[in-house]
Amino acid sequence: IQPWPDRGTAEAIADVVAWLASDESRFVTGTEVLADGGVMAAAPRLVDHDLAHLRTMSGMAWGNTGRSAEVRRLTDG
Repeated sequence: IQPWPDRGTAEAIADVVAWLASDESRFVTGTEVLADGGVMAAAPRLVDHDLAHLRTMSGMAWGNTGRSAEVRRLTDG
């Protein structure tokens, strides 16, 4: 489940690269930037599961906050 509401695109990754190459990122040093729509935040819960059906889903799991997960099917276009 990708928390971001849209599919990841090459343009989204290019935007991150352009930002890192710009003066606006001059204070960012010695770190990695994840451009994954929030997938890493959900990764521990996804290990050892069949993930094929999740490729068409987007949503947000709120952890142990008591708030229910919000999940929807992605549409092309």
